Order: sequence, then structure tokens, then C-alpha cells
Amino acid sequence: MDANLVPSVPQQVSKRRMVAFRILAALFALGSFVVLDGFIEALLPFTKSESYLPNELHWHGGVHGALIGLLLGGSLILLLFRPAAGPLVLRLYILGHAIFLVMLAITDWRLYVEKLFVTGMFAVVCLSLYATYPYREQVFCRAEEARPASRPLLLLTALAALALLPLIWRGMTNQWAGLDDDFRWGENSALYLTLILAGCLSSGTRPDSASVGVLTGIVYLYLGTAALTIPHHAGSLGTWGGIASAVAGIAYIVLSITRK
Repeated sequence: MDANLVPSVPQQVSKRRMVAFRILAALFALGSFVVLDGFIEALLPFTKSESYLPNELHWHGGVHGALIGLLLGGSLILLLFRPAAGPLVLRLYILGHAIFLVMLAITDWRLYVEKLFVTGMFAVVCLSLYATYPYREQVFCRAEEARPASRPLLLLTALAALALLPLIWRGMTNQWAGLDDDFRWGENSALYLTLILAGCLSSGTRPDSASVGVLTGIVYLYLGTAALTIPHHAGSLGTWGGIASAVAGIAYIVLSITRK
């Protein structure tokens, strides 16, 4: 990151914050993958075992793993190793949690009230990360334009949004219809909305937009692989959707890495 984008703070305070932030990022990443089952559910589309979830819910398990594990947990892994280059990644992390909670409240208010502790838990996690992040003033502020916005990434995100919007609506209507009592359909919608947000952030002018783009591409690649593995499961993107998702994932990664 450009030195001009890093806030001027006392060296000792910066070091303390960096240590505190890295400890919290490691703990919360572990929580995303282990406590919230992001890792084990990400494996479900590739196994026939029903010891954790019934086979017909394996796509929804994969969606949970993609959102909580790969996208949000992956954001913390990036921040853990490169905190100075990730204000935009932390923004995605915080807004991703907000999208999850808003979607839960909209699609299943009863469940939202029953799980109100989840809102409190997410708030504590996000606020503690934001409070200890050494460059937090860069998270939600406009940074100096280091480069033009990426038109190819904007176009790719627009095409992805056109494909995902019907799926977002399907997830919401299925959750409203009571097809699931555990926010599985609504979580599909939350994931796809967060991916659209991530695509928009990846096409921006900030230096750390490339990190968001690569992370977004990894999630699309995962969803494509999962869909091709279980194309006929409820909620799955199917064969053609899986191919399209994998192609989009590769495109996000390549376009993000090769941006000038």
C-alpha cells in the first residue's frame, strides 16, 4: 500500500494494535472455519456421508462453507498476513456479516429473534476487529485513486449480478415459504448478494481491490466445482451454472492479478 494511505500513528501504538489485530483475526478465522462449521460444511458437496447433514442439504452446506468459511474466513486469513494492504478486505468482511443478518431478519424474523445472540456475536467480532485495525480510517473512507476502475471487472460483476438476482429472489421466496427452518435458503441469497458486493469492490480504484478480486474468484470457483459435483441437488447451480461460475472465478482471479 502507498505510504500516503497509511495513517500516521505512534510507532508503539501501531505495534500494539497490529499484535492485537492479528491475534483477533487468527481467533475469529478459526471460529469461522471450526466453531461456525465453515470448513466441514464446505466439504459436504464432495462427500456422500450423511453423518453431519442429510445428503439433500449438501449444497446448502456448501453455501454455508463458501460464505462463512471461504469468503469471510478467507478475508481474515488475508488480513492476518497482510493487514496493511487490506482495508477493503475488512470492509467486505464487515458488510458481509451485515448482509447475512439483514437477510435473516427479512426472510425469517422469528428465527432472527430466536438467534438474536448471533447479531450480538457478529457485532462484537466486527467491532473488535475494526477497533484494533491499525488503518481503520481507511476502511470506509474514499482512498486516493491509485488506478482507474476496471471496466472488465465491472462488466463481469454486472453479468454475474444478472445471473444471481433470480437466485437471490428464489432463496428469499423459499425461505418465506417455510421450505427450511434453519436459514439455508436465505443463506444462499446472502452469499450471492455478498458476492455481488465483492465483485463491485474488486473493480474499484483502491490498491487492495485485487485481493478482494482473487478471493471472489476463489469462491466462484468453489461454487462451480460444487455445482458440477452435485448438479441436481436443491439449490445447486446445476451443470451449466457450475461451468459459468467456474469460468467467472477464473476470470476474477486473472483480471485481478493482471490489473495495472
